[in-house]
Amino acid sequence: MSKNIQKKVPEIRFSGFDDDWEQRKAKELFIPKADKNQPELPVLSVTQDHGVIYREQVGIDIKYDKATLKNYKVIHQGDFIISLRSFQGGFELSDKLGITSPAYTIFVPKNMNSQDSLFWKTKFKTFTFIESLKTVTFGIRDGKSISFSEFGDLKLFYPKIIEEQKKIGAFFKQLDDTITLHQRKIEALKQMKKGFLQQLFPEQGESIPKLRFADFKEEWEQRKLGKLYQRNTERNKGQFGSEKTISIATMRFKPEGNGAAENSLNGYKVLRIGDIAYEGHTSKVFSFGRFVLNDIGDGIMSPRFTTLRPIISMNIFFWKQYIIYEPIMKHVLVKSTKLGTMMNELVLDDFFKCKIFVPSDNEQEWIGEFFKQLDDTITLHQRKLDQLNKLKTAFLQKMFI
Repeated sequence: MSKNIQKKVPEIRFSGFDDDWEQRKAKELFIPKADKNQPELPVLSVTQDHGVIYREQVGIDIKYDKATLKNYKVIHQGDFIISLRSFQGGFELSDKLGITSPAYTIFVPKNMNSQDSLFWKTKFKTFTFIESLKTVTFGIRDGKSISFSEFGDLKLFYPKIIEEQKKIGAFFKQLDDTITLHQRKIEALKQMKKGFLQQLFPEQGESIPKLRFADFKEEWEQRKLGKLYQRNTERNKGQFGSEKTISIATMRFKPEGNGAAENSLNGYKVLRIGDIAYEGHTSKVFSFGRFVLNDIGDGIMSPRFTTLRPIISMNIFFWKQYIIYEPIMKHVLVKSTKLGTMMNELVLDDFFKCKIFVPSDNEQEWIGEFFKQLDDTITLHQRKLDQLNKLKTAFLQKMFI
């Protein structure tokens, strides 16, 4: 690749291409489509996160009248669709044959021999193109797509030589395929972890898990939580500044703080390694809120959260997983929480009375180390994925105008 800072060429190009890019209105390069009357084809949905997918894969129950399917527009492989979030750049290239709501705008290149679809698929995701949509999307919100006539008036820069388009399109396809591969690896590892959690932790009311490391045969001991944890009353007395503020949602330090004045940080709760905090927001995953364990270092947090400190020495890698394990902890929290103004609140007297099964210190160490290694592997792949996404963003900025 070579760098070029001329006005009508991108900053980075493949070698062998020196001509200026052309600028044309979109309607000179593309034509709209509105084929209908094929109700037997599968219904498709257009999403920004996953592109064009079959409607049953959306994950929500979308109602539609089958009698109206004859009015749905036909989408072929290679068609472009402008989604109902077009004001955010929702232009997608279909790899499927099907039909979709007549609300969508569908278009294709006028001349397939002079336009590469993979190039335009990537072009439509660039910051420069999305910014250009502001000239035709004023006032548009969810539920309204850009019309072809609105899109058609946009001026687009592109390389006239089809070989350059193809090289750019193929380059980003390979990058996207690599990103997808890492995403799948991460998802597979997360599913593996979910399976091991179910196997290495006992089911509710059981004292022995289904899967154990060698030489561990004794039952887990039932312990009162009041014998394991106590209320954490330690407050900040000036030893921690705002850079040591901990986000409970992410269990990360927030170097910029949380917006609180420095003089108000005295009185914040001190959260030390191994301490747990109760976060009372409910979700599909956590029915009554959740506990999070501090494994990042001593710091401070908002006094509105309830925090607990171990009474005895505990393996943080084991308890990081166990204290947040919903199949066990939801039975504890249903007995020890109450509705608050904005989120659930933990009733400590009730919490301390609850019992859970706990393995020996040695078994905790084995289980904790196993999940630590698995988490480290997931984190490694996530970092690679983040690096690839940053690389793609940089290339999108430098290989298009």
